[in-house]
Amino acid sequence: MPPARKRRSRSTSARLMEMTLLAPTVAGTRLARMGREGMAPSARGRAEMVAMVLEKQVAFSLAWTAMATELWRMQLRLASSWMAGVPSAAQTTRMLEQGLRRATAQALAPVHRRVLANARGRR
Repeated sequence: MPPARKRRSRSTSARLMEMTLLAPTVAGTRLARMGREGMAPSARGRAEMVAMVLEKQVAFSLAWTAMATELWRMQLRLASSWMAGVPSAAQTTRMLEQGLRRATAQALAPVHRRVLANARGRR
């Protein structure tokens, strides 16, 4: 059995940069294929277009759900900190900042996975 791969943790900004570089190449490839198909796409071309729309809907749904879940967790953390005692403004700010960073990372994860999978499939 091959050894398990280590997952490298990447920052949100690194993931955004990676998506910024990869997404246009995938979109360009797909648009070029659609242009070659013309007004009457083949069955394969139609299937590809349907898959493009569906994958974006799924990625958006997953991203939205992940973000909402993380924001719910952030609210629970804030509420439990208030139950333990009134936190200082600095503590509250730090908890909000960390929660929003986590929510952003969680929301980007499914979109990032999809962009990477598409880029690998286009090479």
